[in-house]
Amino acid sequence: MYVNLFLLLAAFAAVFAVIILALLILMQLQLIPFVALFETIVALLGIFLTTISGREPPLQLWLSHRRRAEQLRREYFRYLFRLPPYDRLVGVERGLKLSERAADINRGVFPENSHCWIYKFISRVA
Repeated sequence: MYVNLFLLLAAFAAVFAVIILALLILMQLQLIPFVALFETIVALLGIFLTTISGREPPLQLWLSHRRRAEQLRREYFRYLFRLPPYDRLVGVERGLKLSERAADINRGVFPENSHCWIYKFISRVA
């Protein structure tokens, strides 16, 4: 709902800015500061609506995405250095295993993390 309203406000602001400011430049220069103020208010309203439309607090969302990014980086380096579970696979099987594990990470399933204390801590925080 808020996204549609934001898009409507953004479109309104763009059309308003182009048409009205072009007319004001040709006719009345003294009204430009007021129109610019109105344009700023519309932009701030759009920013406010996008900020409150989030379903999850920003910090928790950032922590979740950061954890996934770090886990994907870890998997990539495990793949590059042929660490388990990539050490015994060859060719296409290695790539398939990497894509399978990357898809799991994207879904929020983090493989082989139960043994490491830092992942237990991050799980409790996130």
